[in-house]
Amino acid sequence: MKRFIKLFCFFWLFLILAIACIRIAWILVTPRIMERNILDKDIHTIVLGGSVGMADWNDSIIPNSKNLCASAMTFGGALNNLKWATEFNENKPDTVILSAGLLSLVYFYDEVDKPTMLLKWKEEKRNVLTYPVFFDNFKHLRDYWEYILVSFPYNNFDAYKGVDGGYEADNSNEINNPIAYDHINLAIERSKEYGDQGLLSEEYLKTHFTYQLNNLRKIKEYCDAHQQTLIIFNTPTYKIPDMVSDKGYRQLICSELGDSTLVAEYTRFKVPDSTYYRDLEHLNAKGARYFGEHIVRDGLQLQYAVDYCMN
Repeated sequence: MKRFIKLFCFFWLFLILAIACIRIAWILVTPRIMERNILDKDIHTIVLGGSVGMADWNDSIIPNSKNLCASAMTFGGALNNLKWATEFNENKPDTVILSAGLLSLVYFYDEVDKPTMLLKWKEEKRNVLTYPVFFDNFKHLRDYWEYILVSFPYNNFDAYKGVDGGYEADNSNEINNPIAYDHINLAIERSKEYGDQGLLSEEYLKTHFTYQLNNLRKIKEYCDAHQQTLIIFNTPTYKIPDMVSDKGYRQLICSELGDSTLVAEYTRFKVPDSTYYRDLEHLNAKGARYFGEHIVRDGLQLQYAVDYCMN
């Protein structure tokens, strides 16, 4: 029995020491890994956000830019990537383009998604540098090590595989598939449940998307603190402007981020026909190239939030 207890104790001691070594090694090597895999020293503009930014923006649109968008990335995840890009790159990016349109905001609904998706992407869990040392985290041992050993490698590295600076490599078209409308229809139905009549008002957005909004504010504050120009980038959408009002969203951008925040509004950008869309929210490869060529030719059209709100 004593031998069994000794072996048991030895096993756990060995496991704890092994995990502690992994933790220390990870902290020491992670900044260099992230810098090498994400940013070169000459990058001055970074693009952050979810799948719409990943699909619609290519690095060649603006010289010395880098697309750091990833599918289903929250604004918390974007904030973490912004910190990496700013704190571990010798040539600090001075412009931040954030794909933060209405659909990006309402993709993560507090009451439904917070217990699952949002906790997975929670900013303080994704930013490994903000974590105290190992022995301060025993009360969160299970979540902490699940994140370090499983979620962190996937979220921070695998998410970028297969993305060559944007423009997903297919010309698929699913806009006639009823499933394509599920996301926007769900957002409209949820707002009706709270007496909003599907308008997605500023009050409704502030009440039910607090996780996204809190991190949107943090991104703005971070950019201001590091002398970075923040541009809110609204990518093209198909028919959605006819299905739901974006008045509440426009008011929100102004009230939450300030009148002088820059906005690149392309929600209603016109493409030759519907075959340029992969679905309601994403351009396909053909559409993204068309969109990119337009920006290269005409420049990124910007306006202040105070003017954007009035439209």
